[in-house]
Formats: sequence, C-alpha cells, structure tokens
Amino acid sequence: MLRISLSLFLSGIFLGIGPCLVSCGPFLVTFIAGANKGIKESLRIWLVFSLTKLFAYLVLGLIAGLFSQEVVYRIYQGNLVQYLLVGGGIFVLLIGLAMVFGNNQRIRICRILEERFVKRGIKSTVLFGLLIGFLPCAPLLAILSYIALISGTWYKGFWFSLAFGMGTLISPLIILAMLASLVPKLFSDQAKFFSVFQKVCGLIITLLGFELISRAFR
Repeated sequence: MLRISLSLFLSGIFLGIGPCLVSCGPFLVTFIAGANKGIKESLRIWLVFSLTKLFAYLVLGLIAGLFSQEVVYRIYQGNLVQYLLVGGGIFVLLIGLAMVFGNNQRIRICRILEERFVKRGIKSTVLFGLLIGFLPCAPLLAILSYIALISGTWYKGFWFSLAFGMGTLISPLIILAMLASLVPKLFSDQAKFFSVFQKVCGLIITLLGFELISRAFR
C-alpha cells in the first residue's frame, strides 16, 4: 500500500508540473494579476484553490474506491460533464466581464460580480478549484480508473486519491501566483496602467470561459 501511495504521489507531482499547470495556470495567474492581489493574498488564493481541488479529488477517490471502473467512466460519459463545463464556463466568463466592465457604474451585474468575486477573490477561487477538480481529463481518468481497480474499499480510495492530490500541490503554480502579484507593481504609473491591464486580464479570462463552454459541445 505504501509503494502504491508513493507512486500515486509521484504521479501527482508530474501531473502538477505538466497538464495540471496548463489547465489551472492561465485562469489563476491572470486572475491574481488582474485583481491586483499582493503576495500574501496571492499565496492565500493559491492555497484555497489547491485545497479545494484536493477536496474534489478526495470525493472522486471515494467514488472510485466504492464502485468499479465502469461506474467512474459512466459518470464522466453522462450529461454531468456538460453541465459542469457550461456552468463553469459561464461563471469564468462572468468573472472576466466583471474585470473588464467592473468600474462601469451603469452595468450593475458586473459591478456586483467585481465586488463579490474579484475583490473578494476567495469565493471565485473555491468555485474554480471545484470546477477544475471535478472536470475530466485523460490523466485524471486514468488515475481514477487505477484507484478503482486496486482499492476495493472506500478508505483505500480516499487514501490513494489523497496521495495523488498531495503530489499535485508540488507545482510551479505557487511561484507563478507570486510573480503574477508583482506584475502591476513593475510600472511607475500604476493607476493608469492597472486600469488597462485589468481589462486585458479580464478579456483573457472571458476567452477562457468561452473555451470551457465550447468543450461541452465537442
């Protein structure tokens, strides 16, 4: 059991450096930079995001331990994935629009979203962590299938998914989050620059939201 846990932990590290970084990095880094978060707040956002994603892995690990590999695939082959992609994509899209138009007093919904989800970034971080954690990708499905095959009990599924999830925490994402918080401070005319920079970041996040929605219909 220890050998399997170690191999899953190492798998988590490799995925955290590669595919997980590619899927998580663009939103999290752009959000931190565009919301003008300091280093301390950026680390807090990274930690909340990572722990929320870990929670999703633990839930999936419990399912994999309790049920068979076939059940895991049936979950991801149903309409649930489409709902997650569309719902999550709309949420990410709205966050991006809030960053683009949040200062416009005439667009009330963007102003509200900016106040509740951009300035108070923990809420959006939790939701995005759950979205990323539950969304399927080929490496995650392979890990869950492996856990379903070898565990046989809920506590082994929980333990193995915990080992994998802890490995994904060891990622360059923490460094990128810290560097993103420094970007707005590199310019002398911060107020003028940040207004434009935030809109650019918001536009990028909006495009990421559209990309998530488009994945639901591929």
